[in-house]
Amino acid sequence: MQKEENNFYSSQNQELPDAYQELTLIWRELCVLHTHLFELTNQEYQYLLTSETDLLESNLIEKRNVVKMINDFDQRRQDCVERVFALINPDTDLSPTFSIINRILMQNLKLEASHQLEKYNDYLVDIIEKIQMQNRKNRQFLNRAMIMIDDLKKDFQSSKKILSYNKKGNLQKHTR
Repeated sequence: MQKEENNFYSSQNQELPDAYQELTLIWRELCVLHTHLFELTNQEYQYLLTSETDLLESNLIEKRNVVKMINDFDQRRQDCVERVFALINPDTDLSPTFSIINRILMQNLKLEASHQLEKYNDYLVDIIEKIQMQNRKNRQFLNRAMIMIDDLKKDFQSSKKILSYNKKGNLQKHTR
C-alpha cells in the first residue's frame, strides 16, 4: 500500500506541494487584505460619526481599491483550487469547496490537522464575519441619518403653523 501511495503521489501529484504553497500564499494575502478592509470599515464608521466627509470619501475610494484587490486574489484562489481539484479528481463534477480541498491536501501531502492553510481559512472566515457586522452597523447609521434628514426636509418644506413658547413662556404661533 505504501508503494502504491508513493507512485500515486509521484506520478500524478508532483504539482500538489507547489499548489499547496501557492494556495497558502493566496489565503495569507486574502487575510491581509480582509484585515485592511476591516480597518477601513471601522474607520468609515468613525468618519460617519464625526461627519468628516472628505476623509470618508477618500476612505471609500481606498475600500473600493482593496475590494478590487480581494477580487483579483479570489480569482487566483479559484483558479488554483480548480487546478488542485483537477490534479486529484479530474473526472468529477463536484464543486471544489474548501473542506474537500483541505481533505485532499491533508491526505495527499500528509499535513497535520491544523496546518497553515486551515489556520488562514479560519482567520479569513472570522474577519469576514466581523466586516459584515461592521458594514451592518454602518448601514444602520446611514439609514437613521437618512430618515432624520428626510424628516428635517419635510419640516422645512411644510408651511404649517408651529406652536412654540416666547420669552415669557406664553404660546405663540409661527408659520414656516
